[in-house]
Amino acid sequence: MIRLCLFFLLFYPLFTEAQQPGEYIFRHIDQRNGLLHNVVFAMAEDSKKFVWISTANGLKRYDGLRFKNYEKELRAFSYTIPIKNIYEDKEKNILITGNQVASINTLQNGATIYNEPGALKNPEEKFVAYTDEKNNKWLLSNYSLCFTDSLSGQMRLFAHHTPKTASSLCNLIYADNERKCTWITNFHDLMMFDERTSRIYTPTYNPLHNPVLTAFADKLISFILIDSRENIWAAEWGSYINKYDAKHNLVPFCKDFKTLQLYIELKQFPTGNKFTYTMHADDELMDGDYKVASLLVQPFVENATHNGLLDKLHGKRNLSIHALVKPVTILYLISDDGVGRRKARKIKQQNKPEHNSDGIEISSQRIQLHNQNGYQKDIVIKNISCEEQAAGTEVATNIIIDNP
Repeated sequence: MIRLCLFFLLFYPLFTEAQQPGEYIFRHIDQRNGLLHNVVFAMAEDSKKFVWISTANGLKRYDGLRFKNYEKELRAFSYTIPIKNIYEDKEKNILITGNQVASINTLQNGATIYNEPGALKNPEEKFVAYTDEKNNKWLLSNYSLCFTDSLSGQMRLFAHHTPKTASSLCNLIYADNERKCTWITNFHDLMMFDERTSRIYTPTYNPLHNPVLTAFADKLISFILIDSRENIWAAEWGSYINKYDAKHNLVPFCKDFKTLQLYIELKQFPTGNKFTYTMHADDELMDGDYKVASLLVQPFVENATHNGLLDKLHGKRNLSIHALVKPVTILYLISDDGVGRRKARKIKQQNKPEHNSDGIEISSQRIQLHNQNGYQKDIVIKNISCEEQAAGTEVATNIIIDNP
């Protein structure tokens, strides 16, 4: 439980002739003035300028002079989990979330409370299914998150929340439209519900090599917030605040290209140099200030060596990597003269029929995540043939960058 504050601080401007621009008077509001408790968990201002305050003892509305108590309307509401989200919907109802979701009709002085079974049956929820590392099913809607209970096999409520599409303030569940995912804290790990793959990724299950999950590994995240520059702010249990800088988590292209070369040399060593390689990058890339996400194309290089070249029994085995600067992208061309994709799949099914690799799909999703808004030709894979025989594979990958 996070104690956001020990008292509620309210300020308002004085509109008098003696007031100077920028002057304010501060009033301290606490239990002596009618606040239910001095520990405040959430606050929100509605369209009528009323301030709604969630405390350890319940919810109150403040109009600047008096408090209104909603104990009668919320008598069936459970306070096992404090109210941590307050939101006004389009119909001017006040939504609060804790262990349940309640919709307060301020005109009729009534409230509708949605409990766990009601959430799953509510037609307005519109759940979207995701699967985690163990292929357990999760359901995420605009107001609720449900998971598969490992003991009963039934869907259980994980959390209620205010609309994830309106998560403009710190929240346990935060919709990230730019990165096409929803971030969720489970009081242990930061979870990423990826819209492209319908999969759930965490710092310990991160096949996409998502840099945000890597940055927040081993941190107990309580609240998250994304600012206007797409930086992610995450509060930890223990009053620490972490910032993921969306722009500074890039590396110089020349450094990344040399790291990729080192990776290839490390792949060569255990195979007894069974394949050769050539690497070339435009001088503008090597000498300029271009930056990219670290080892973004490495999975394609691994696929070319492991599934293309090393499955080839006879003849030369060559790997070629070229990086070209384009008007809005860096174009990587990764080609091999291996057995080709069709034969590589056949060999893999014979050797490891139970192993289902999603390497290419995951790599594609990672590049799309990096490119954010996407590019028409993010990744193009084509077969290389010679005299109507498979003679390798070529991957063309466009990485969107900012020109120096």
